[in-house]
Amino acid sequence: MHWRLGSLLPFRASGDGVSLKTGCARVAKAKAAGVYKGRPPSIEASRVRELKAQGMRPVDIAKTLKIGRASVYRVLGTSAD
Repeated sequence: MHWRLGSLLPFRASGDGVSLKTGCARVAKAKAAGVYKGRPPSIEASRVRELKAQGMRPVDIAKTLKIGRASVYRVLGTSAD
């Protein structure tokens, strides 16, 4: 049984035929051309900071904005945009 699994691993590792190195090179080239910008932010950092300035606790900010508590701490730990 294990010999069958071993014969499939090379095919699974290659995935769609694009190596990790090639994929990274393509993304880097697209970023340089200004085409690839990544995913847009789903959290309004300014809103998180605004609620914190009003004296809200991070737990309450997370509940109000329906985001994770860790996301609130991540925004508050970074500098202003």
